[in-house]
Amino acid sequence: MTFTHLPSEVAELCERTRRFVRDVVVDAEPAPGVRLDQAMRERLQAAAKEAGVFAPHVPKEYGGQGGAH
Repeated sequence: MTFTHLPSEVAELCERTRRFVRDVVVDAEPAPGVRLDQAMRERLQAAAKEAGVFAPHVPKEYGGQGGAH
């Protein structure tokens, strides 16, 4: 999906998120019918925070990036 006329910070977040999903999430996805275990979920959340793509829409006081207005 390509977006046009997005603010540069939003376009950059989209690209970071795309790379994160491609490079990290896809490899961690469990087989169909298998639930993601809590340890893997926590590792993915930590990696998403490190990559700057975790919960961009959630206020900072709740652990997000505070991007929602």
